[in-house]
Amino acid sequence: MSRTSKDFRNILLSHSARFVWQKSMALEESFPPVLKGMNEPQFVSLAFDEICDRCCATDAHTIAWREGARYCKPCLYKHFYTYEQFVAFDQSEVQRHQPLYRISYYDVVYPAFLSATTSLERRQEEVFFPRNTVHQYNVERLRIDSHEKLAKWFTEKHALYAEYHGYHSACIAWEQVHHARKEEALRREQSNG
Repeated sequence: MSRTSKDFRNILLSHSARFVWQKSMALEESFPPVLKGMNEPQFVSLAFDEICDRCCATDAHTIAWREGARYCKPCLYKHFYTYEQFVAFDQSEVQRHQPLYRISYYDVVYPAFLSATTSLERRQEEVFFPRNTVHQYNVERLRIDSHEKLAKWFTEKHALYAEYHGYHSACIAWEQVHHARKEEALRREQSNG
């Protein structure tokens, strides 16, 4: 869209052009539904533009689908905990408080995502936890003063996690199909070139 005229861009971004975006998105195999709080052009930009939503770097290869944002590597490590960092943070928080909180729910409550990087030498996978959500959840959890309330909190967060995980899985499935098609097109181009 950056290469279109201003008038054409305005037409494409108008609400009346929504059907054009929806029809185009329907043609993309296994394309996930638009994230709540985003419109179609924003979601397409998230899926295809490799621009970091934090610093505008042009090498943002990681999509945090729940947050609706792309991250370059430096911003990813700035705004997310790695699995090891999260476990260390969570355990230090848990141990500072009463025994009621000595159970960590990170494996089924916190909305983590898996980022896979593939290079010629190896495939590397890392789990990331959004720092702001981790801190918010810990503030909520530490305000709880009974086992019953903790169980209710856990059930609510687990339901949110399950909803997120289902959506995230659909997005990852689409990403894998999309990357495989891009790699195949690149291979064909190189063999014809």
